[in-house]
Amino acid sequence: MRYALLAVGLTQLVLALPALLLAESTAAPIHITREMGAFEVALGIGLLASVWRPRLATGMLPFAGALAGAMLLTAAIDLFQGQTVAASEGQHVLAMTGVALLAALTRRPRADRDMRSRMSAA
Repeated sequence: MRYALLAVGLTQLVLALPALLLAESTAAPIHITREMGAFEVALGIGLLASVWRPRLATGMLPFAGALAGAMLLTAAIDLFQGQTVAASEGQHVLAMTGVALLAALTRRPRADRDMRSRMSAA
């Protein structure tokens, strides 16, 4: 699971860098493009930090979930209004995949929790 999160985090980072550094985007103003790039880079770095230290996934999950959810909502609105096409919104699937992997990483197996409870009770 951590390898999958590593792949998603690296891909997120690589896809976000052009928007941040080169301000390459569609018709959005350069400032808005760079701000979105910064959020996407932050998401990629957060995912990679969670790979390195899985305990960080718990703190990263609310941010990543809110960001990915907001991106999906705005993409759906833009699709409905004809402002964009589905093919250009594929990167949001990557962010949601990262959120799902973070959520999975925060879950400890039940046997692990039970063992910790028994050890602390002893």
